Amino acid sequence: MGGYVRPEARGRGASDLLIGAALAHARSAGVLQVHLGVGVENIPAQQLYGRFGFTTYGTQPRALLVDGKFIDEHHMMCFLDKEGR
Repeated sequence: MGGYVRPEARGRGASDLLIGAALAHARSAGVLQVHLGVGVENIPAQQLYGRFGFTTYGTQPRALLVDGKFIDEHHMMCFLDKEGR
């Protein structure tokens, strides 16, 4: 699954609502942890995920090839059974 917020909708809390809803749904389904990947240069997304308890546990070099450019990707995870939310 991927996520994207259009530029004109950014800065209005849409990303927080989407991530919050996805994690709430996962919790209600009994999911214990969630993993994701995010480009190493995408600092705003990393900060967003960090607000929800995600931490980086590794980096995959050259994970994606976009328009002839390789993108490294951080792997992040959030333990839903160990958080205070």
